[in-house]
Amino acid sequence: MAENNGINEKLVKKYQPYLTREDKGKGGIFTTVMRGNLLGVPVKGRKIRDKDYDFRYDVRNQLKNALVDLELFLETANEKDVNEVFTAQALEPIVRTLLLIPTFGMEKKPDRKRADIAKLFIHAGLRYLEFMQGERAGELYKRGIEDAYRLSIYLTELFEPSDKQYNTPVELLGRFKFRLGY
Repeated sequence: MAENNGINEKLVKKYQPYLTREDKGKGGIFTTVMRGNLLGVPVKGRKIRDKDYDFRYDVRNQLKNALVDLELFLETANEKDVNEVFTAQALEPIVRTLLLIPTFGMEKKPDRKRADIAKLFIHAGLRYLEFMQGERAGELYKRGIEDAYRLSIYLTELFEPSDKQYNTPVELLGRFKFRLGY
């Protein structure tokens, strides 16, 4: 990745259309100035605050609230709106960036927190597929689902435990299990 004074040129090029108010830059979680700060690029002549603790704190809080907003949308929107926004094509880059790029793209060691998130996706996905198949699923299929659940738990448990000072994805999975009834 080409970096120049902390600026990742590849990311700047990727997100350049979102640094202006026209078309793609309008709306979203971040303002165009915040996007520029995250990328280390001044927008509208503003000072870059990418390493400023207050800025990072604001970004984290904004993202936490955005996740609540996404959940609210999913719980209140009609099926057509949900299917228009949440597609495999739209979610693939997010899931890839969350789970694969930190490990394979940046040479970071895989960690328990991301393993817990991967397990959450696996369990929710398997539960969805199991629910959608219902009675049509044969005994071999059901055993395969149970084996996949156990394998994901086993592989996650190979990691060191996460810090328990805040809600981890495993704790969130417990809440998710309660909602789905498994």
